[in-house]
Amino acid sequence: MRKPNDTSRAATDSSQQRRAIATFWSPLLKDLQTIVERATQLDQTHTPYVLATVVQTSGSVYRGPGTRMLVEEDLQSYGSINGGCLEGDVRENAKQVFTDGHPLLLHYDATPEDDILWGTGLGCSGTVDILLERLPQNKDFHYPNILHDCAFAGQRGILVTVFAVAGETSARPGQHLVVDAGGNARDDIADAPLRDLALATAREALDTLDNTRLPVATGLTRHYDLDQGKASLLIEFLLPPIALYIFGAGYDAVPLAYFAGELGWRVTVADH
Repeated sequence: MRKPNDTSRAATDSSQQRRAIATFWSPLLKDLQTIVERATQLDQTHTPYVLATVVQTSGSVYRGPGTRMLVEEDLQSYGSINGGCLEGDVRENAKQVFTDGHPLLLHYDATPEDDILWGTGLGCSGTVDILLERLPQNKDFHYPNILHDCAFAGQRGILVTVFAVAGETSARPGQHLVVDAGGNARDDIADAPLRDLALATAREALDTLDNTRLPVATGLTRHYDLDQGKASLLIEFLLPPIALYIFGAGYDAVPLAYFAGELGWRVTVADH
């Protein structure tokens, strides 16, 4: 069943993350490009939209942390977060976010075999936490810009999202920190100790990105105990599209270029 603001602390298994990388990224990149392109258009006219982000998963799920879906005020949506199982309910909950402007955390649990609502037997047999945020907000720091730079400008970076808090802390869900490829940071995290933890984690993730040269992007969840509270963060490795160079423009290059383009890759064909 769905429970708003449920923040179960699922552990992140590294081998599961590696599998998630291979499973989730290819369709994600094309979705991301579609989403940020539409978000940019809406930003230019100051038209509100809700960005739904998968921030935590466990068990068998279709898409991993970092998957996004954009919802407009008329409930038209772009992108897919769970293969069709949850999108309709997310759109319904987006109405509340449009109305009050407050981020909303949704928790979906399809593990019970007798759950006829979410346990449909279609592969959705895990748990998924999804953060809904109304954008654009009236502040200088607009984190979707780094998503655009990743998808279209060939930039790399780390994006940290606060998605759940408890106890005494000034941090709030929907606050973010970004570290670009040069190590420069921008953020709107109100809790200074949490900001320091987030920055250290982001720079460590950036070092990992530099040292391992991951060919694809993924996200992982971290939970922190503060002096008088707790916070849960999503850390995303943001990478530019894979660049594919095809030498020769014969008939066999056509399907290769087409399918690579459908995955969101940057395709260059060289011929004479």
